[in-house]
Amino acid sequence: YLTVVLNESKRLSNLVSVFLDVSRFESGDIELNQTSFDINEMIRVVITSFENIIKEKEINVDVLYDREQSFVYADELAIHRVVVNLIENATKFVNAGGNIRIEVLRRSKKTFVSVENTGSEISEEDRKFIWDRFYKADKSRTKNSKGMGLGLYIVKSIINQHGEKIIIDSRDNKTKFIFSLKNAKS
Repeated sequence: YLTVVLNESKRLSNLVSVFLDVSRFESGDIELNQTSFDINEMIRVVITSFENIIKEKEINVDVLYDREQSFVYADELAIHRVVVNLIENATKFVNAGGNIRIEVLRRSKKTFVSVENTGSEISEEDRKFIWDRFYKADKSRTKNSKGMGLGLYIVKSIINQHGEKIIIDSRDNKTKFIFSLKNAKS
């Protein structure tokens, strides 16, 4: 019983934390602590944290960097949350034995990060609402899903606070999220 109480306490604490973050995003009370960091290294570390589910679902993961290091200027903790959320969604919705492809492309002033997974597409209608609070595009998982429908709302809020963009492309049994970040000055 103590384990059940402990797990429920952790879940409720996490829920309260997420709601406080949502409230801060809506009020604009989040101050960004922007620094220079290597987005490639962050992605490597995050992928490692999903190793168990990747093995369990027999997911093929391809990571493509156009250079060894890609330093960006952003709030590292906030962008870590973005990367974790997008990779978590990719592992959740990829078909067993499917593919996840993560790509980092550095251009003159921006770095573009994309996270793509195979599996069912997000319909045109659902794409209009996926950035909304509490929206879940996958109706079949609504009752059993651990998510609250806040992840993509928070992701979009973080990217917007950085003055950057995030888009979705979902077709041909693939879904891809692409966001931009400012390059760090060399």
